[in-house]
Amino acid sequence: MPVISGAGFAQTIANTAGGEAVTAASIPSAAKYAEGSVRTAALKFTRDNTAPTTSVGMKANVDDIIILRSRSEIDFFLGIRATGTSAVVDWEFHNSIP
Repeated sequence: MPVISGAGFAQTIANTAGGEAVTAASIPSAAKYAEGSVRTAALKFTRDNTAPTTSVGMKANVDDIIILRSRSEIDFFLGIRATGTSAVVDWEFHNSIP
């Protein structure tokens, strides 16, 4: 699974209404798969453009890995912090799916 060189970045996920997408300008055009390592705090997320809330979406805790298995999931990812502390996700992008 080749990593797209230089394409990773850290993203802060706050409590933005409607959720925060993966920063579009930072997604390589060849990206077909992404992995995000959760740091600092838990978050709630969706992969289908549905706005996450405290009761909607999947929860990812510190040290969990978020896997986005297609370009669509990358494009439609939305996240919000699950606690009073903003989460940081370290994203890495790949140009093939395992």
